[in-house]
Amino acid sequence: AIDWTAREMRADGLDSVELINVTVPVWRRGSRSASYASLISPRHADLAVMALGGSVPTPGPGEALEAEAVVVSSYGELRTMGAIGSADGKIVVLDAAWVSYDENYEYRSRAAVEAARVGAVAVLVRSLTPHSIYSVHTGGMHYEPGVVQIPAGAITTEDADMLRRMQD
Repeated sequence: AIDWTAREMRADGLDSVELINVTVPVWRRGSRSASYASLISPRHADLAVMALGGSVPTPGPGEALEAEAVVVSSYGELRTMGAIGSADGKIVVLDAAWVSYDENYEYRSRAAVEAARVGAVAVLVRSLTPHSIYSVHTGGMHYEPGVVQIPAGAITTEDADMLRRMQD
């Protein structure tokens, strides 16, 4: 498409058409079959999960990231846990109540940064939707310089609800 456009522009008489090589940063999700999470205690359950766009990966093939999970409803609750060290080494499940896409978006976009700041090793975010049919909603997230980059994924609302009930 780029070559065709350049040829057409030259054919139209434009004389300063240049093609410049550029590097475009790209993020690729691993294979869908490689995206999974398993609850191993107090009972076994496979959870539907999908990496958030831009997330660093978990350890390589055959190396599971295994840790206790803790469910929080807000960044305020997460910071309170962080102040007493109770998020250290844990997988944070961010289960914010649905308000609207605009208000809940910050939980997906900043979850990895906020969880890493309190010592978490990974973060799972409740899918951004008021209704679900056991479907995972993914989207972009970002990291901040100077903050450890931890894996970030989305889980279904049903699995977030189950983990909340188990913790409660």
